[in-house]
Amino acid sequence: NTPGSHVSGQFPALTKFEEQFAPLLYQAGLVGEVAVSSETLGTLSTEFRRLFYNRPQHEVLEFIARSYPATFLVFLVGQGIYGYQGGDYWLAVEKALQINVDQVAFGRTLERLLRWFHLPLFPELQERAFRYVSLTLAHGGIPVYSLNDYFSKIVLPCATRPQFIGLDGQELIDEILKSSANWGVDKPILYFFEYGGQAAINLLERSRSALLAWQKNPQDFQAEETGLPGHIVAFLNEWARLHPIDALTMSKTRGRYKRPVLCLDPWGLGVFLRLPAQPVSNLTGGSVTWEVRASDAYHETFQPRSLRTGDRFETKEMMVRLAQIAGQVTVRLEISGQEYNWSIQGYSPDHPILAFEPEDGSL
Repeated sequence: NTPGSHVSGQFPALTKFEEQFAPLLYQAGLVGEVAVSSETLGTLSTEFRRLFYNRPQHEVLEFIARSYPATFLVFLVGQGIYGYQGGDYWLAVEKALQINVDQVAFGRTLERLLRWFHLPLFPELQERAFRYVSLTLAHGGIPVYSLNDYFSKIVLPCATRPQFIGLDGQELIDEILKSSANWGVDKPILYFFEYGGQAAINLLERSRSALLAWQKNPQDFQAEETGLPGHIVAFLNEWARLHPIDALTMSKTRGRYKRPVLCLDPWGLGVFLRLPAQPVSNLTGGSVTWEVRASDAYHETFQPRSLRTGDRFETKEMMVRLAQIAGQVTVRLEISGQEYNWSIQGYSPDHPILAFEPEDGSL
């Protein structure tokens, strides 16, 4: 009963999963980008349980590393997504496989397989937290157990609080990490945002957009258009029903403010700052102000005109030419007494190269 290459034919389901998952993992930045449903995870659990039954764990792990590395990574990370409970991860794996797991052996196999697929190991995170558990959870995104914290303490504030509405991308993630210290947010969420890179940025942006879309019109909410994993969409549907956003707050978030963009027009303006059109209430009148600081010597304020576009009002887009590029460009937008601030990295000896998109000239 010792696992070896001759037994691979006894597990055709795992072979089929491996053919499906391996190409996806080679293209992924995190294991969790290969989405699996709870039903698929149940099937994987059954298949791997058969493999471990009455066999030494170290031999099975060695066989898995040779035969089903991608499938086992998806299984381990999937257990973190669906089975993690209040700091306990290994109990979910033991229930799935019905064995007493050798945590060190499993953890080393996890690291070995991540290296094989050139996926990150997050050494700084592993030094700060439980080595193998933190690594597994970071690759899975937000566990089901933590979704209430995620929507209540992260997504909802990002969608409704003035200091977050105007932020996106890495700037929003950085602000969340700074502000969440006093929110009591579940640790896997913070670890994912700190180390998840573009996957974390995408998840938060899609979650915020999905929440606002659901609150705007629950009947027309299109789950498949959110770009979110199925377990997060399912949770959002239930959570949003119990946590409605009042109409006044929705009116403030309906047109989320767009960040200013540093641009290059090599045949005309040169380097300039694009101040995009912003949605405003028809009651705000002229109380919209842009303030730009590009160096100690450059400080200007602008009051854009508001124009009607269909059934809404928005400010007119402005372009501000910059005679020189400062190390940092700071922009403040004030609308009806609410302030929104952005900081744009410019040119400096520590940041000597600026790359602009060829299509629209944006940084």
